[in-house]
Amino acid sequence: MRFCFKSYALFLSLIVFYSICFVTPTRASLFIDSQIVDSVGDFGTQSSLALDSKGNPHISYDDNASGNLMYASWISSKFNIQILDTDGAANPSIALDSNDNPHICYTRANVTGSYLMYAKWTSSGWSTKTLDSAQDTGGISDPSLNLDTNGFPHIGYVSPADTLKYAVWTGSAWNIETIDPWTEQVADPSLALGSEGKPWISYFDPAIGLKCARWTGSGWNKMIVDANKEVGKESSIALDSRGYPHISYDDESLGNLKYASWTGSEWKIQIVDRNKRASFHSSLALDSHGYPHISYDDNTNGNLIYASWTGSMWNFQIVDQIKGAPGDLDVIWGFPTSLAFDSMGNAHISYCGYTKHDLKYASISDSRSFLITFNLEGVDYFDGKVLEVDSVELMFSDLPKSFVWQAGSSHSFMFVSVLDLSSGGKLFWRSTSGLTTSQSDVLKVSGEGIVSASFDTSPSNPNISDSNLLYIAGLVALVAAVAIAALGTLAFLRKKSKAS
Repeated sequence: MRFCFKSYALFLSLIVFYSICFVTPTRASLFIDSQIVDSVGDFGTQSSLALDSKGNPHISYDDNASGNLMYASWISSKFNIQILDTDGAANPSIALDSNDNPHICYTRANVTGSYLMYAKWTSSGWSTKTLDSAQDTGGISDPSLNLDTNGFPHIGYVSPADTLKYAVWTGSAWNIETIDPWTEQVADPSLALGSEGKPWISYFDPAIGLKCARWTGSGWNKMIVDANKEVGKESSIALDSRGYPHISYDDESLGNLKYASWTGSEWKIQIVDRNKRASFHSSLALDSHGYPHISYDDNTNGNLIYASWTGSMWNFQIVDQIKGAPGDLDVIWGFPTSLAFDSMGNAHISYCGYTKHDLKYASISDSRSFLITFNLEGVDYFDGKVLEVDSVELMFSDLPKSFVWQAGSSHSFMFVSVLDLSSGGKLFWRSTSGLTTSQSDVLKVSGEGIVSASFDTSPSNPNISDSNLLYIAGLVALVAAVAIAALGTLAFLRKKSKAS
């Protein structure tokens, strides 16, 4: 039997190609915390997530039953929920500025038409503005919002003519233009901004497939990413440190989740998940290494999946597994997810609870996280600072305060020594119970627990200062000296009396 080197080389090449493009999925081992944000309604069928500078989640979402736009933000140890719009609001997209103030773009549809809306939080409350409108109630859809370094909003959306449009605040006025006027029935735009504030927008063109438009500074450069008429819906785009785009999207004809990345000269495409109907509603984010991570729903098995690229293969983790229960709504899996990373590299996802339509939120990390709660005992009310945690001042009204900290992380705290009450009295720190007994300490997290300080009115404060100790010692010495002098005088008088 003759050995054919060319055939062998071709065989090896095919193996390498298959391993790169069709990597066998592996299951990761991650720690997941999930919770219900809002329930008892038809919440979260469309949600958008952003993280503030402290890693706290902010979520805009819809109440599909009532047509309300909702906003949930994590404050202290729970979500604070507000209603922002009650007139047919849907399709929210959220971003936070450098001051952690939320900006939300969404659509409004009622009997008068459809509208592109923009809301932002100001020092005095929410400010809302209509940016575009149409007589057709379904004419404006799918807005995608991002903020540049000046905090100016950029929005990609589908126009009343089903063409791709772009709106940007220049600092003095809104500028709106059509990006792709010759393409009709576009869908699912996703917008990302480069370091100079230049937008990239991925979108679905039903005549071609997945396309991407880039602003060059003088015009729009439109590229074909994946040429297949049934490929490119539900796209999600992010830019790496070089400004190169990465896109996750659906292959509707085969039910595959696909991923495309720009090398600077061409698009590289992978199939992430081949399961039938497994790819709908993906959301993509990049970690500090520029590796892609994707949240999406597994429509076949009813699971929320988190896929992460290691540099050589995709790892997969089930974030939430939905099982039917009495009272569940009879619905099909398939609502958008929203994924973001905090500064520690932990993933956060907002999504719909699918069977009961609860808005849910999950955080994912490589190490287990624990809940640490700080509290006070013996204090009914105090208007002022009572505690510092990681150099952040906490008032009495902030307590009890809970933190979710990763195992192995270290965090400092210090309770105040004396509380000066408005009545003129004082409360003194006496002890700490729970994870430590110290007034101030550095905690290394290894499990859940409570750090609770006890205060009372006793002046015998065990944490009394050195100056007070010196004062007390001096007073004791003075009293002793006076007593000795008195005894000496008494002994002298007695001796004199006997002599006389």
